[in-house]
Amino acid sequence: MEAFEEHWLHHPHRRYEWDWREEVESWENRPSHFEVAIWCNSYLSGLAVGKVSDGKLVLSVYLLEGSPVDTHPLKGLVRFCVVEAAEAYATILGCEELHLRKPVDGALPLYFDMGFFLAINQANVVVCSKELNR
Repeated sequence: MEAFEEHWLHHPHRRYEWDWREEVESWENRPSHFEVAIWCNSYLSGLAVGKVSDGKLVLSVYLLEGSPVDTHPLKGLVRFCVVEAAEAYATILGCEELHLRKPVDGALPLYFDMGFFLAINQANVVVCSKELNR
């Protein structure tokens, strides 16, 4: 959280206003929650948080953000890192699908290239969905 606050929090190129310290703390007490920090060397490159559905059929990533610094070492690759980590965690738990909740329009083609498709989940929320091989 220190790296987030030092390098991201007030960065002029941040796309989202999420306070990651607050977000992570709000997820800590949820069973089977998912959180990941993507580091390259000593540089924080990405953050994500999500949870597993009650029936453990779906892992949903609620928030995903790459570093706003244009020169960070994993520019353009954070989504792959997050999805790999999420797929591994979901597979361990026996989930059947991975969802990226409320994807931003600009990211849709990127997620489609990764094998996701657009869907509406049971809560009537737009998601990018991907079936997992178990």
